[in-house]
Amino acid sequence: MNSCAKWQDIWDWDSLYAATLASIRNPIGMPPLKELAGPGKSVVIVIPDIVKGGNQPTSHRKVAIRACLDELYAAGVEQKDVLLLFSNGLHPRATVAEMQTILGPELFGEFYPTGQITSHDSEDYDHLVDLGYTAQGDHVIMNKYVYDADVAVLIGHTQGNPYGGYSGGYKHCATGISHWRSISAHHVPQVMHRQDFVPVSTNSEMRHKFDQQGMRMEEKMGKKFFCCDAVLDTRSRQIEITSGWAREMQPVSWKMADKRTYVHWAEKKYDIIVFGMPTNFHYGNGMGTNPIQMMQALSAQVIRHRRIMSDRCVFIVSSICDGYFHDERWPYLRELYDLFQHDYMNILPDMNRYGEYFATKEEYIRKYRFANAFHPFHGFSMMSCGHLAEEHTSAIYIVGAREPGIARGMGLKTRATFEEALADAMRKYTGPNPNILALPRTFTTAAVHAADPTNPEVWKGIECILPTGTTLQYMFLSYLQSLGLSADDVTITNMDVTPALTAFNAGEGDALCVWNAVAYNAEDSGLVRITDVSELGINNVCGLAATKDAMENKSDLIDLAWMVYYLTWDWCQQSEDNMAQAVELYVESCEDEGVVSNESICQRALDIFACPSPSEAVSVMTTEEEDRLSLADRPLLAAENDLLETMDFFISIGSYTEEDRTAILDKELVNSSVAERCAETLKTLGYLE
Repeated sequence: MNSCAKWQDIWDWDSLYAATLASIRNPIGMPPLKELAGPGKSVVIVIPDIVKGGNQPTSHRKVAIRACLDELYAAGVEQKDVLLLFSNGLHPRATVAEMQTILGPELFGEFYPTGQITSHDSEDYDHLVDLGYTAQGDHVIMNKYVYDADVAVLIGHTQGNPYGGYSGGYKHCATGISHWRSISAHHVPQVMHRQDFVPVSTNSEMRHKFDQQGMRMEEKMGKKFFCCDAVLDTRSRQIEITSGWAREMQPVSWKMADKRTYVHWAEKKYDIIVFGMPTNFHYGNGMGTNPIQMMQALSAQVIRHRRIMSDRCVFIVSSICDGYFHDERWPYLRELYDLFQHDYMNILPDMNRYGEYFATKEEYIRKYRFANAFHPFHGFSMMSCGHLAEEHTSAIYIVGAREPGIARGMGLKTRATFEEALADAMRKYTGPNPNILALPRTFTTAAVHAADPTNPEVWKGIECILPTGTTLQYMFLSYLQSLGLSADDVTITNMDVTPALTAFNAGEGDALCVWNAVAYNAEDSGLVRITDVSELGINNVCGLAATKDAMENKSDLIDLAWMVYYLTWDWCQQSEDNMAQAVELYVESCEDEGVVSNESICQRALDIFACPSPSEAVSVMTTEEEDRLSLADRPLLAAENDLLETMDFFISIGSYTEEDRTAILDKELVNSSVAERCAETLKTLGYLE
């Protein structure tokens, strides 16, 4: 059975519970939880802290813990032998209020009164186990409750993370139930400043170290972690559940996570990126005002968006930057900030030599253990990351700072308004016409990773939905060819354009190709146009055809239809009232054809409609030129060349044959007689000179 459970638009408890249970019962790479458990066996369920994942009644933590408990109890495990452990790592140990929020009243009431809920304490050496070193030399120290348990369950989130691509899997145990010395193997400059760290990647040295440390824990424990990870959507709701052995289930979970997290909307490289920084987000209140935490947040944006940043990119960021350090939460950061201003500290990596000094400072350790503060080494991981903002941008402007000197102390520029910052950036860095990207939801919703659609690797293995045997397929394959790819590098699913958009919005496919009216509808729903026929510079021939009988016996009607077609577009452009009527008729036509549209969409479609003028239409049908492919034994009409250029694609996919191509030329099926007669009539009527 498939170990991944997926669904769309179903977030009620019963459906989520059933899907989670199905995943737990069909894990990847290891036996089901029920087979691991049994009477008398002890279990630790490891749970992410308040920083990640949702807290709604149907959150993954609540549903997965209950599903795991039901399986464990069914196998004979007693409730008294279960411990719920928050994997806070170097984050603050959970408060009682946070425990209640994360677990909900039922789970909290079942386990808290008996002392069966606790947080990892990376400085409680009575409850830590030293596992020695990985083959790569990393010191691994882990939680003793987890080490001693007969069954260790990791409830995790496969959620976009600048550190190693995603949370969950081995990242969960390597950072959540370990020690600062273990974390100092990967959250440090020599790892975070490698070329494989930026842009974000699951194939970085950091991610490899997570895996190595997690597998070292499993080796020394003599058991595998049983993982139950959820891919979450923008509102922290479950999209897919994947369970099993981290080594094998991580890559599986990343496939769906990639679809949710990597957005392919960027049409270009951006010179200026604009966003806001609230005071309270991610690591807590003060994240957007404490200068070192600000640098980490700025760098996280670099890691996520580097693929679409130009080499001269500038950030313009709003922050009140009012001097609020939140000393209770980060008691050591004010001291680190002050130290950074002195003693030849030029860049943040210069601070790294003080890591062990601060990490072993007793008062800061006591505040971590007993006052819900971050561990002091966490500040050094923040600074290691924080340097990336300076390294990968030309400048960063903080707009609206109340204490601008604090921002300048971190090497940031300050301006009172966005207008002033923009003017200065254009004058000094980007020039007068920068590509500007605004990110209004930054730090207020689950983050994404920006993918560069011009990178061929982005397209390999994707599924594209489109109607095959049409010019949309021609356009898509032409785009792939421009990237050095072919149809063999992707999967193409045949579907008409209107149901294709519906299917895509329901989660099917990775890309889709549609006609303009549908494309505008897609863009209005938040999708982004990557390319089109005009941008690719290819022909998308639309011809007028008539039967032989009509040509011989109804030539006057054929001529009239030809002239009306082109003169109608001339009429549309003569006045705003005419264009408004055209839009209205277009809307009616879309409704008749079952195409979801509206006045705005039809207006935009007509704004770029590339209908030739009557004189251009006459020219293309009567002007002779050389065969562009040198296959014909006579000069061709320009219209023949255009038609055959498109037809050659259809020949390549088997819709037509070379014999069909030859027949079109031999029988002169592209006929100039209509255009020649119409030209004379239009001259008489004064439409042509």
